[in-house]
Amino acid sequence: MKTTKIILTGNYEDPQIRALIPSFILTNEAQFPDSKIKNRNDFEIMDFSITKTDEETKEVEVKWKPKK
Repeated sequence: MKTTKIILTGNYEDPQIRALIPSFILTNEAQFPDSKIKNRNDFEIMDFSITKTDEETKEVEVKWKPKK
C-alpha cells in the first residue's frame, strides 16, 4: 500500500477533493518512468482523510494500492 499526501490551497469542498484524488495520484506517478500506474484502472483508493490546516489550506492523505 502507498500513501500520497496532497496539500490544497483554495476554497475546495470535500466532494471536489474526492473527485480530484485520482488525478493527483496519476500526476504524481507520471513522474516515475518505471511506474506501472498509467490510468485510473491501475490503482484502487483504500482510504483518505482530509484535514483543514488553516482557513484556505487542506491536507489530504490518500492510502492506495496498485492493482495486480
